[in-house]
Amino acid sequence: MLLDKREGWGRPVTVKSRNNNKTKKTNEHKSKSSRRRRGRSGRLKNDKEGGDKHDGRYPHQDRPFVAPLRLLRIDKTNKTNKTNQNKQNKQNQKHISMRLYIKDDADAVGEYCAEYIVQRVTAFQPTAEHPFVLGLPTGSTPLPTYKALVQLHKEGKVSFKHVVTFNMDEYVALPRDHPESYHSFMWENLFKHVDIDPKNVHILDGNAPNLMEECDAFERAITAHGGIELFLAGIGPDGHIAFNEPGSSLRSRTRVKTLAYDTILANARFFDHDLSKVPRMSLTVGVGTVMDAREVVLLVTGAHKVWSLEPPEGLQTRGCVTLLVSATVFVVTPENNSSNKQQPPPPPPT
Repeated sequence: MLLDKREGWGRPVTVKSRNNNKTKKTNEHKSKSSRRRRGRSGRLKNDKEGGDKHDGRYPHQDRPFVAPLRLLRIDKTNKTNKTNQNKQNKQNQKHISMRLYIKDDADAVGEYCAEYIVQRVTAFQPTAEHPFVLGLPTGSTPLPTYKALVQLHKEGKVSFKHVVTFNMDEYVALPRDHPESYHSFMWENLFKHVDIDPKNVHILDGNAPNLMEECDAFERAITAHGGIELFLAGIGPDGHIAFNEPGSSLRSRTRVKTLAYDTILANARFFDHDLSKVPRMSLTVGVGTVMDAREVVLLVTGAHKVWSLEPPEGLQTRGCVTLLVSATVFVVTPENNSSNKQQPPPPPPT
């Protein structure tokens, strides 16, 4: 007689077949019996005599449960294609290198960065058919750099005649001639002081009738010019670049963004510290747009931005960064960029 010790299973009973005198063993709950045969319990083995015999092992005994293996059909063609695609992606992957320069103050950062931009433009040898494409930020951080660029232009060390610029962002619904619009900011602090062609200046229009189309047209214009050669960028106290607030996708493109409250507070100083005057929305390039540039120069100035930085290599704690970082220049360059063979000017002797 077959006896199962687990609770909840029916008692085995003995019945006689009408056709012969042989004895058959069955269970009151056949469905449970069938599940038991296929389940986690010890398997029932069919002997040569036709009777069912239990193998004598139960789940409560020291026997590890092994889940049944699923047989998957392997498509060798797809596997080969995926392997080749992965190899191609690895070959096309950019190898990024980063250089960190720490300066004494914001003015030193501006002078260093301006000299580096001039060096890159000069080495590029831009022409009308092959201009140097430069990405530019706004805000207080790049002001020393723009001031130094204007001075270098007055000294005849650089020309912006064959330079095309793309600005990072612009407020939505702020009049173009408003003193705090980024159109006004760029012309007041840089463009009107150098020999740049106005048609080579690209700034997002926050008053466009279709903001999404404005963003798409901006991306198409960047592509039409062959991409951005060098993107100058600042960083906010919370780590945002342009108006890409923390958590923005690394693949994001130019789009409409709602400003975070911390960003509104930070920009209130430009609007007489009146939060009601600060725009709530903006147009901004995406993180992917910035990282598509062949080179990115990231400026970080001010002790209040220390916590937006991760410790550089070799510095173990953010406390060290607090002591060392008063003004910082990060230069991020793809190692396989053949068009960027010039090295930045060496830091001044200490």
